[in-house]
Amino acid sequence: MKKKLLSVAALVLSLSFTAISQDISLLDGDNGFLGIRFGQDVDSVKRIITQVPISGDETKHEELYRVTKKQYYGFATAKLKDFTLNFWEGKIDNMYIEVDAENGPIMLQELESVYGKPTKPSPRNPIYVWQGKKVYMQMIMKANGAADINITSLVMKKKREEAFRKKKEAEMSGSY
Repeated sequence: MKKKLLSVAALVLSLSFTAISQDISLLDGDNGFLGIRFGQDVDSVKRIITQVPISGDETKHEELYRVTKKQYYGFATAKLKDFTLNFWEGKIDNMYIEVDAENGPIMLQELESVYGKPTKPSPRNPIYVWQGKKVYMQMIMKANGAADINITSLVMKKKREEAFRKKKEAEMSGSY
């Protein structure tokens, strides 16, 4: 009887992990958000974006664009307030989304329904994380219910970190 009970418990546990990983694999399969995919170049999305001026040391490698087409301002029943794309060396590597107070809880619910339950690093902090193998998504809920969402390509992040590492090495050796 104990063996049978343990077998059933193991099966249930295995099925729940499979369901979670399937949802996370969907995040990786999308490799972006709302049909905009990481690694796309500016020309491939120029009909839906407008450049936003940015300043700082990285501007020669980075460009920020606001998505302007309203069809990209909804996710299921949640409405987005703002949607920007960060390009690094001409390729999309990050997406930033703002959601107002009315839509923050709705957005969390919609993301959970598509990508599964997020991890919550701290019960006190209103931060929700979906971590795939290629894509990382973080949602920070504000006290008023509004939310900021950052979606990052882990593949592009690795390329960026490698480029920064090489730049640092060149600076250290004096050849930069």
